Amino acid sequence: DERCPAFREAPWGLPRCRVGVGCFTRPMDSTRPTTAHDVALLRLVAQRLAGPRAATAREAVAHLAAVQGQDLPGALRSVALRTDGTVADVVRALDAGEVVRTWPMRGTLHLVAAEDLPWMVALMTERPRTAAARRRGQLGLTEDHLASARALVE
Repeated sequence: DERCPAFREAPWGLPRCRVGVGCFTRPMDSTRPTTAHDVALLRLVAQRLAGPRAATAREAVAHLAAVQGQDLPGALRSVALRTDGTVADVVRALDAGEVVRTWPMRGTLHLVAAEDLPWMVALMTERPRTAAARRRGQLGLTEDHLASARALVE
């Protein structure tokens, strides 16, 4: 692109910046309107798909707050793309408990940095917990049933 000599098209059609942060290595010109090119670069940098990469899987996930994780192989690759590591490094971060796969929001699995999980659960689980309690009541499940189930898995 003639507006950004550091920018080129990657083979799969996604733009990639050769110098890290492309046009944003210099201050943006506030006298001109923001272009689609600017927005595309800002999004790539914000998502850590261009520019500086995270050093670890935990850092990448924490930067994004959460990574959609229903499809585990896709989630692992998504995090690895944002780091200098590999999918195996992301798996090691999960095994070490630095990153966890859980349901902090919307009832769908996400990868979350372990240290962020307590505040996410506290902030986002009231509705699902209320719905789950209502459903347990509909099914005739009591606190004794829950205690027995917990004992089986502990």
